Amino acid sequence: MNLYLLPVVTIVLVIVLVAFGIALWQRRRQTSHTAQLQNLLDLADALERDLKTCRNNLAQAHAVMSVNPDVPAASEQDAQ
Repeated sequence: MNLYLLPVVTIVLVIVLVAFGIALWQRRRQTSHTAQLQNLLDLADALERDLKTCRNNLAQAHAVMSVNPDVPAASEQDAQ
């Protein structure tokens, strides 16, 4: 009876260890995907802030130019 018990216990132990390894691997993979998605969302938020800043700066530049577009700005005179 002991001859059959050792291989069965060994096989069951190997199956449990393989299942645990697969579960651990999937958990790490899921954590990595979550971190990558969070990073992507953070970068999208930063891009949105940059675009809003750019839009505001362009609106200010347009307002300055619409006041008197024929008079060059100080920086334009320096450039010439």
